[in-house]
Amino acid sequence: MSLPSAPVDDRTASLLALVSGDPIHAEDRRRVVEAIRQAAAIDSNVVDPNRLRWLLTDIYGNSTVYPNVIGAVVQALARRGVLTPDGWVVTTGSRSGNTGRPARRWRYTP
Repeated sequence: MSLPSAPVDDRTASLLALVSGDPIHAEDRRRVVEAIRQAAAIDSNVVDPNRLRWLLTDIYGNSTVYPNVIGAVVQALARRGVLTPDGWVVTTGSRSGNTGRPARRWRYTP
């Protein structure tokens, strides 16, 4: 599946930067980075967003980190070249209403 990616507008970029740099979310950022590393280690450096969500979810299906931090960290790592686009997957098991929608798959470069 190949779908175009929309650019991030200035307002969204500034909100992502704010969440990404907020000291309150430092532990969440650390956990997201660790989950990205784990997901990459499982699948030959490919980070599937479905696996990433699973790694950041408790046994009841609740996110164990502030959800906006996940996207902020992924985008920050993409801007740094640590994550590069690697196609698309269909979202599964999302509680946010995104099940069935395309989601970016990433390649991790340590």
